[in-house]
Amino acid sequence: MYCATKAALDQHARAVALDTNSGLRICSVAASVIDTDMQAEIRGTGLDRFPLRERFDVLKRDGQLATPQASARKLVDHLLSDAFGTALTADVREM
Repeated sequence: MYCATKAALDQHARAVALDTNSGLRICSVAASVIDTDMQAEIRGTGLDRFPLRERFDVLKRDGQLATPQASARKLVDHLLSDAFGTALTADVREM
């Protein structure tokens, strides 16, 4: 469901762009992996229930999780920039 929703947002941005409304800018932004309570819950889940958990353990251990504050700052900076809307999809990790 999670991946399908993300894909739907990407497709929505593409569909809206086809309307060619010159006053409208749109971009579907991937937020990356953020160190939230959900991440803590994932890391607390048994491997029998979530076999991919080790990937998230490694991200936390290696300091590769973004903070909510840093992700929000990048997103707001992008939204306010002239670059917003030039690409229909973007990734916070590349901002």
